[in-house]
Amino acid sequence: LEAYKNGIRPLTKLGLVNGSMLGSFILLYAVLTLYGGYLMYSDVEENQCDPSGAVPVMETCKSSGPAVFGSMLGIAFAAQGMSQ
Repeated sequence: LEAYKNGIRPLTKLGLVNGSMLGSFILLYAVLTLYGGYLMYSDVEENQCDPSGAVPVMETCKSSGPAVFGSMLGIAFAAQGMSQ
């Protein structure tokens, strides 16, 4: 019984750490998606540009969809790498 208790004691802390890491990633994605959407919206409103880059006759915005997504992934993987 004592070996069982010693074996499962660190599992609660480990589960809390893993769950908080997942929660922080979800929060990061939400914040960066909202902020990236705001950046693209303000860029479209000011410059009348295309944030998708799919329309050849229109100028592509500085804050395009792939750029926002790439920065989100860069921040997420950098944060994951810092934890190791």
